[in-house]
Amino acid sequence: MDRAPPTLLLNGRAMLVAVAIISLCCFVWMAWLSMAFPDPFNNAEVGPARVPLIASAGGILTGLGLIVHAFRQKSNYMPPVAIRKPLGVFAALLFTILWVEAMPRMGFYFASGVVVPLIMFAGGERRPLMLVSAAVGFVVFVHLCFSFLLDIEFP
Repeated sequence: MDRAPPTLLLNGRAMLVAVAIISLCCFVWMAWLSMAFPDPFNNAEVGPARVPLIASAGGILTGLGLIVHAFRQKSNYMPPVAIRKPLGVFAALLFTILWVEAMPRMGFYFASGVVVPLIMFAGGERRPLMLVSAAVGFVVFVHLCFSFLLDIEFP
């Protein structure tokens, strides 16, 4: 007999506010870190600091919008958030953090080749050919886009 996957139910409004606050913290941190990036080489370029700063501004505005949305709801009830297979979700989050930490040490391509299939496995993919081909396809796609089209080399 098939069992229903474990589901984690969370209060909708509280989760929306929590996600918004966590997002705000992350985007403020990203904006603060981008201020240490070097200045552009000439006045025609925006420089390396402006792109993450602009993205951070958008993220901060979105986070504030989520908080306003959560509190402007007419009723106190928002549907609960259901996370199916919470262990898989948290494992994928852990693998993503591992990926970010592994990139400077192992290089982007090798770390991606290892962690992308792990994230897919945590998400429920079990076919070995799909895990391997998706990882190879991801690495090749990123390499083609950045190395050949944009002339940016990843470590």
